[in-house]
Amino acid sequence: MKIRKNKRLSSIRSMLSQRKALSTVLATVIIVGITVAMGAIIWGVVSNLVEKNLEESQACFGILDQVKLNKDYTCYNQTSDKLQFSLIVGDIDINGILVSVAFGGRSQSATLNDSIQNLANIKNYPSGSDGVKIPDKNAGLTYLFSGITSKPLSISIIPIIGGEQCGSTDTLHEIDDCTSLLS
Repeated sequence: MKIRKNKRLSSIRSMLSQRKALSTVLATVIIVGITVAMGAIIWGVVSNLVEKNLEESQACFGILDQVKLNKDYTCYNQTSDKLQFSLIVGDIDINGILVSVAFGGRSQSATLNDSIQNLANIKNYPSGSDGVKIPDKNAGLTYLFSGITSKPLSISIIPIIGGEQCGSTDTLHEIDDCTSLLS
């Protein structure tokens, strides 16, 4: 009877140890499954972000010297509070140019696009007429930016391609007085 009791005990112990072993294997499988699922979710999110950023950067790739300020025709007229600035567009198709002027602790900006528009603070040079648009491909235009009440600290231009705003392609920090250019 003692032998039988020992056999029963030993078979119970064996079953318990098998269950422990089985639950350890099952826990390991579950942890591995959760890890794989989390990795797949993270990969999906990250790859979408990377793909979106690549598309945006490809639209703006290679434009650094294609959209710039013509420094020879950019100056500030203190008498009229107008900044005269000239844009040059190279061999590239763009949809618009964001122009930003910093002066006296403030800034003003306006967006020129590829269709004729009337903007409150930007007019055509030298006539001062409405109906401004960005220069055509391989061309340049000069504009008057009004409402600049003190000598500008800087003017920056930011191209817009395919609806995406690119980084600044040109900034001018030293802006001459227009009267000194005439002499």
